[in-house]
Amino acid sequence: MFESPVESEAKTSRSRSMMIVGATAVVFIIVIVIALYVSRQAGSEGVGWVEPLRAGSPEYDSYVQHVEIEQHEPEGAENLLQQVMVVARAALHNRGDRTLSQIEVKAIVFDAVGNQIAEQVAYPVPKVSPQLGPGKSMFVQVKVDTVPAGANPAAASIVLNGLRFKQSEP
Repeated sequence: MFESPVESEAKTSRSRSMMIVGATAVVFIIVIVIALYVSRQAGSEGVGWVEPLRAGSPEYDSYVQHVEIEQHEPEGAENLLQQVMVVARAALHNRGDRTLSQIEVKAIVFDAVGNQIAEQVAYPVPKVSPQLGPGKSMFVQVKVDTVPAGANPAAASIVLNGLRFKQSEP
């Protein structure tokens, strides 16, 4: 019923030890979360990021005919918050003779009348694959979660928005 001073001191010591271990674990988790956040932020805009060539650039305009996009059936769904999301899908084929080190695509969502209601830019190269060589293909899917509330998406397509070529090795 009554505790001796030795037992009381042991409980206090054990309690302090548990608090120190818990505080250390919390600090460790916070450091990991911060490190992951910083590394994700540097992923697309970090050192070495170069804007892709776009329409109007002579290199882009001369090569764009060699990049073929084969559209696949998109999927749409409504989540529990009644937000509409669409996943546009396509096969991307490099029919030219140069290796692509960066590909920027844009998924565009249309309503039943054909009006554009949402879009999303993605970088399948280098994010999904480091490059796309000549004669190679890859499957691309882009999630568009910016469809306005109440909109009724009827179609989606993926278009080429920019590209970069692999620099030749010296």
